[in-house]
Amino acid sequence: YFKWGIWNAVVVIFAFLAGIQWGVNGVAIGYALANYIILVPSLQFCFKNTPVSVSDFFKTIAPVTGFSLVSGVATWILFKELQVQHPLTQILLGLILFGSIYLTSWMLMKQTRMQLYGIWNLIQTIVYKRTK
Repeated sequence: YFKWGIWNAVVVIFAFLAGIQWGVNGVAIGYALANYIILVPSLQFCFKNTPVSVSDFFKTIAPVTGFSLVSGVATWILFKELQVQHPLTQILLGLILFGSIYLTSWMLMKQTRMQLYGIWNLIQTIVYKRTK
């Protein structure tokens, strides 16, 4: 972990140095890109000597990543059309729009619908045990 931490720090520092010439936005973009660049090697390191592979990880997150992208783009388009100015209204409307589209997307696929039911059952079990 120490060696991995050093490797990660070096990549992030180079990303910061590359992005600093564009100010805060450049540093933020550099940091994001550094994390995407180091993602696969990081996963390989974490999954080493386990039954989980990097491809298993990506296959598992693919549907929900797609749902997030679709929900985000749809919410962004709706925001552009509605031109809401007040920040609190933007947050509440964004939460409602994104959440509705995201949950609807989960319900459209049998695999993710079953996962959602499993999550719901787990929540109910936890709440039930706390109230006993």
